Amino acid sequence: MRSGAIFTLFLIILFSICYNLLADLECFMIEPPEKVLENVKKIAVLDFEGKDGKGKQFADYLISELLDEDRGIRDIKGFLKNKEGKTYLEGARTNVFQLVERSQLESVLSEQGLGMTGIVEDNQAAEVGRVLGLDALVLGNVSYSYVDKDEKRKYTVNKKTYYKYCTTRTTKAEVRLKIISVSTGEILGTKDLSQSYHDDKCDEERSGLLSPSVLANYCLMDIAYWMANYFTPKFSLVEYDFEKIKYKEFKKQAKEASKLASKGMIDEAFPIYNSIYEADPYNPKAAYNLAHLYQAVGHFDRSLELYKEAYEMEPDNKDFQESYDKAKSLSEFNIVLKNLGVEISEHKFASNVDALADKITTKGSRSDRIDIYTKPDINSAVIAQVPGDLEFVVISQEGDWYFIKLKGDDKGYIQESDID
Repeated sequence: MRSGAIFTLFLIILFSICYNLLADLECFMIEPPEKVLENVKKIAVLDFEGKDGKGKQFADYLISELLDEDRGIRDIKGFLKNKEGKTYLEGARTNVFQLVERSQLESVLSEQGLGMTGIVEDNQAAEVGRVLGLDALVLGNVSYSYVDKDEKRKYTVNKKTYYKYCTTRTTKAEVRLKIISVSTGEILGTKDLSQSYHDDKCDEERSGLLSPSVLANYCLMDIAYWMANYFTPKFSLVEYDFEKIKYKEFKKQAKEASKLASKGMIDEAFPIYNSIYEADPYNPKAAYNLAHLYQAVGHFDRSLELYKEAYEMEPDNKDFQESYDKAKSLSEFNIVLKNLGVEISEHKFASNVDALADKITTKGSRSDRIDIYTKPDINSAVIAQVPGDLEFVVISQEGDWYFIKLKGDDKGYIQESDID
């Protein structure tokens, strides 16, 4: 076998392995923050304390993250290429707080004899909040440091040994955040986070090392993202794996539904999974699969009911238990989201009475035309001519003839030789 053919075979095998490892449905789900700020809707972010203007810079990064309505959604890395990340939650967002504009905040702080940066006493916070109608202030401090490490590195070229002189610059930034209630002066939450970045260059390229300030900025951008996630919702990637239905009656349809879901065609997958559940409501896997789709679109209460059914029918299944526990958290968090003014729109799934019916696909391409007869007889009248590569629901089979549904209320017979 030639090397090109071997490589092609390798790719096919590798693709097959990776494909089987992919989740049936990948999408982004809203998740609650570590700290839920109840009864807080309007906030302001002060400049953080810090040298070299880093405190103000961090405040800007944090504000930008807090204004992002889909924080956490990103492209999904897959086999050979990436695909665009998406959520099926209509109306879900991560920018849940009303932020006071910096100019308004600066004006009020100036009137109170305060600066944008610095420690705000409890009574001062209450006064600032009263004037601006705030519920909370976000403030804190920023620091960073760096270390340069020089070393002599040995390398070999054509069995000859050479040396190069390298410098690794590591910068570490640390941020402490505090959230203060302006009505009571109470500290609602605190968070300490740090991040490091490094740059490495050798010989004459060492003069191009990134400055500690630039590396610190990279650190602060990351920390701002994590800090925003500390007290506001974020989107996280969820991978739904559908359980295989082993009952012969539903096995084929369940496999088709899984394929549709893996392509993001959840509206097409739903009628099939829903029909399987209705036909076999005491099958925990059927309830579990249907719960996945309901949760993906934000029907948290209905998904909770179905996950509970699956778990109660099969309590030793760890996946069922974990999904049930997560569904409880999401259902509770949905109430908090509503209090913050975030309403997830109700997704309307279409029903399909033919979801579990057998289907056939006509031979050929869309440019071809295949005769459909009024009876299972080529001498009977032709009721329609349909394109190739088109799917039809089978009503019944008579020998090598299939009685199928056509558009509207029409029905007709197609020969077995005209289907794939």
